[in-house]
Amino acid sequence: MEKTGIQDHVADYIFNEKLVFVGEGGAKWGAGENTAYTISGKC
Repeated sequence: MEKTGIQDHVADYIFNEKLVFVGEGGAKWGAGENTAYTISGKC
C-alpha cells in the first residue's frame, strides 16, 4: 500500500478545540474503516 507522507507543516498550533477530521477523495482507508473521527485539544 502506498503511504501518503507529509504534505506540509505548521510552525505552531492553530486549533485548540474539538474538531471532526473527514477524509477527502485522496484519503487512504481500507474497507470498513472509519473515514471521519473527532479530536480535541491543541493541534
